[in-house]
Amino acid sequence: MYYENLIALTTAQHMQEAHPGGNTRQIDTKFQYTCLIAKTDSIRKNLLLRYIVLTILCMYLTPACKLTIFQEYQRVTLMLLCKASQ
Repeated sequence: MYYENLIALTTAQHMQEAHPGGNTRQIDTKFQYTCLIAKTDSIRKNLLLRYIVLTILCMYLTPACKLTIFQEYQRVTLMLLCKASQ
């Protein structure tokens, strides 16, 4: 299965940047790489923000949040963040 439209580009960006000279049979791999790195970084930042928010909620708002489901969520999220930053 292939996923499309992971990165939002305007029509002009698509034709001018992703395909050199507007030739849709060619792909600018450097531009594609740059876009994928930027997307990966935005995903990492989003995961980090979610982790921080959940941690704050668990620490300060609800002492009962020491349930294993929250601990597991934190463990998995932290593991993903560590892998993404390598």
